[in-house]
Amino acid sequence: MSSKQGDSFEARIALILSNSGFVVKEQPHIVYLNGDNVGDLDVLAVDPNTSTLIGVSCKEYLSSNVPGSQHFSHFAQMLEYENIKYGIFASATTVANTFQSLIEYQKQKGKTIIVLTEDEIKQLEKFAFSNQKWELENYFRTALGIESKGKTTIGHSINAQKTVFIGKTVECENLIPVQFWNTPPAYIKNPDFTSDDAVLRLEPFLVVKYDLHFDPIRHPRTNEILAEPMYVEGTKIIDLGKGKILDEDDSISEHLGRYYQNAVSNTPITEKGFTIKKIETIDNGKVLVNRIKSQVASENVRRADYLDGKQERVEKVQAAKADEVHTLIHKVYLPIWEVIFKLGGNVYKRTYFAYDGDSIYDEMKNCKICKKQTSYVCVECGSTVCDTHEKGCRICSIVLCTKCATSCVDCKSGFCKSHKPKTSCGVCNLILCDDCNTRLCVKCNQIICPSHYENCEECTSVVCENHIISKRYIAVPKKFCSDECLKKYDTDYNSSGKLGKIKKAFWR
Repeated sequence: MSSKQGDSFEARIALILSNSGFVVKEQPHIVYLNGDNVGDLDVLAVDPNTSTLIGVSCKEYLSSNVPGSQHFSHFAQMLEYENIKYGIFASATTVANTFQSLIEYQKQKGKTIIVLTEDEIKQLEKFAFSNQKWELENYFRTALGIESKGKTTIGHSINAQKTVFIGKTVECENLIPVQFWNTPPAYIKNPDFTSDDAVLRLEPFLVVKYDLHFDPIRHPRTNEILAEPMYVEGTKIIDLGKGKILDEDDSISEHLGRYYQNAVSNTPITEKGFTIKKIETIDNGKVLVNRIKSQVASENVRRADYLDGKQERVEKVQAAKADEVHTLIHKVYLPIWEVIFKLGGNVYKRTYFAYDGDSIYDEMKNCKICKKQTSYVCVECGSTVCDTHEKGCRICSIVLCTKCATSCVDCKSGFCKSHKPKTSCGVCNLILCDDCNTRLCVKCNQIICPSHYENCEECTSVVCENHIISKRYIAVPKKFCSDECLKKYDTDYNSSGKLGKIKKAFWR
């Protein structure tokens, strides 16, 4: 469950940008020069309104070792190689005093680079926690000088939404930041619907970091080292709401192992169209922490063999005591979304981490028809469908499933109820669109689909299967629209020689 230093900090910055309306394209983005890997941008984002690229550098150093001019210059060089004009240099602490002059120099070269330090990042996260996406978007657009070009922005969308109920405010100590993603999942390509019910669960956990140090095992007489010193460390997660230790491969254990260090203390969250449930702690964790220490001690017993004075092999056992296992304990609250979507006759429940959107339980992810990955939601019945079972209306382009769409039996184009073609085949009654309803039976004048007509062998007129006259010539069936055409063909056939009859029977 370990992660590289800086990974969680990069994730924080990426999520702030996502809440600002920018799309994170890559994390990280490798930079190449003449085919060689020369570095990377920790985050590469794009403004969906203007297609403007934004490169980001994230530095998570100790306060005694703040990013200096060499780090800024390297970042500016990466932007230069990628021809990116906008950059964000994010530092978990502060930056060197030389940065301002370097920023001005880059501005003269046509590049806009802004610096985010600890205080700015915390303020931006507060905007995200309280769902103030309009303020976030304004901050970055103003600081970077990126205009929306009149296109719809997050702020416009929020201002256009109906007023939502404002409920209670809940304050939570050491809460992993909340991202307000109680919306359709990103894999749905027509997310023009909203949730009917959203609950934000704040669940308490203990993250227990443990370590155990073993001295070398030595020969009792010669002091020779039989086994080198050993250091054991790891992480265990305790669910305080359920009073149990989680398995290491549990999705919550893996999530907290990555993100618990990003928890922010005393974070207020206000209900805005959703309900907050702060789960009560039923176990203070002390007994479970002691159980972890005992378990770690019992699982780490070392043995080494040596020869005594009689040259007999003796086993020396090195066992740890529970109180020799050192622990560092963090109490954090993990935010989890429980969202209900009611679409047509379908009800979908989604449960996912409110920090990065990773799914815990998702009833929307599979196509209702074939169980493959969902791509769309049918506008008429609300079924989730994959690319194979999606059928858009050719007139208005709304998305339908193959069960709800009316399809032309000829060209297979789909239509919604409002734009369903009014013409159909006179034989099978299947729908034919305006582009395909051009075949009329020469006898009954009905529209005919490709499966139920033939061309007359003599005059090539269209004739439906109800009015076809058929006769075999050398076992080859020939179709005719009338007795007149049959007689004419028959006369020509009988007047032909043997070779002519064969040719006429097998070729038109």
